[in-house]
Amino acid sequence: MKPVTATVCIIATGDQYAAMAATLVEDLKQFFLTEDPVQVLLFTDRERSIEGNHRVRLEQIDQAALPWPGPTLQRYAIMNRAARLISGEWVLYLDADMRVVAPLGADLKASLASRSLWAVAHPGYWGRGLARSTWNRLNGGPWESRRDSEAYITRRMRGQYVCGGTQSGLRENYMSACR
Repeated sequence: MKPVTATVCIIATGDQYAAMAATLVEDLKQFFLTEDPVQVLLFTDRERSIEGNHRVRLEQIDQAALPWPGPTLQRYAIMNRAARLISGEWVLYLDADMRVVAPLGADLKASLASRSLWAVAHPGYWGRGLARSTWNRLNGGPWESRRDSEAYITRRMRGQYVCGGTQSGLRENYMSACR
């Protein structure tokens, strides 16, 4: 078998997110890099009920449930604890409530090969036109505005707002960013 091309990380605690993760894994089996071996690391507090297949190897990792927004705030620490298990050339994080609804293959691989890290423009802030983008960057938008917050971003540093629910990179680059 060829080396694992990608490792997909999914955090799914609680019944609702575990059910969504099961749907996402089925999507991955049907549409994601269908010519390549893929590893899925599923961080969950549920009993094992999701299976991979001959191409998608699913590994379930115990993860205690965290109250919201814990899973989002702790995603990088959670993945770092499992860094030694990641075998893909690149890592893709997907929120459990994401879907893969069409084939992702050669085009995705080519795009990933040309970048060390990538993110997706947040759909709520993409394509809003120059005036709206400028207003978001200068006056509001999703950025933290309290200067005493560790999440504060200066106006000059505000660029394109990206979706945290899907992000990726070459394994070494992505895990370095997670640290």
